[in-house]
Amino acid sequence: MSSMRHTISEFVRSLQDEIVLALESLDPEGPKFVRDSWTRSEGGSGISCVLQGTGKPRTHLSSNAPPFAPLEKAGVNISIINGRLPPAAISHMRADHAGLPIDTKNIPPAGLPFFVAGLSLVIHPRSPHAPTVHANWRYFEIDEADVDPNDESTGGHSS
Repeated sequence: MSSMRHTISEFVRSLQDEIVLALESLDPEGPKFVRDSWTRSEGGSGISCVLQGTGKPRTHLSSNAPPFAPLEKAGVNISIINGRLPPAAISHMRADHAGLPIDTKNIPPAGLPFFVAGLSLVIHPRSPHAPTVHANWRYFEIDEADVDPNDESTGGHSS
C-alpha cells in the first residue's frame, strides 16, 4: 500500500472513531454504536457503526443525563476497497470529470486498478428542530502507467 493510501486509510478509520465517540458522548448512559466489520472478496474491507434502539424508556438516570436520547438513530460507515474498474465505469467517470487524465480509448479490457476510501454519515436527531445529516466523503485513485501517482480525486455529498 502506498504512503498516501496508508495515510488516507488511517485518516478514515480515525475519523470514524472520533465521530462515533463524539456522538456517544451526547448520551453517556444511552445505547452505544454496534460495530460490524466486513471484508470484500475482491479486495478491501469496511466497518459499519450503527446506533439504534434509542427510544426505550429511561430509568435510573444520573442527574446530568438527558431525559431522552438526543439521537433517534445514526450510522457512521467506512469502506476501504481496491480492485479493477471496468472500462465502462472509467468512461463514465471521465465524462463527469473532464480533468481526469485517462485516455479512455486505450483502457485494457480488464479495466484499471483502483483504490477508494470513504466515510458515510447519517444522523437522525430525535428533535424535529435539529438538522438531519447525510454526508459522504471519498478518496479515489485509478492506477494507469502514464498517470502521475499523485493524481487522485476527492469528493462527497451532503444534504
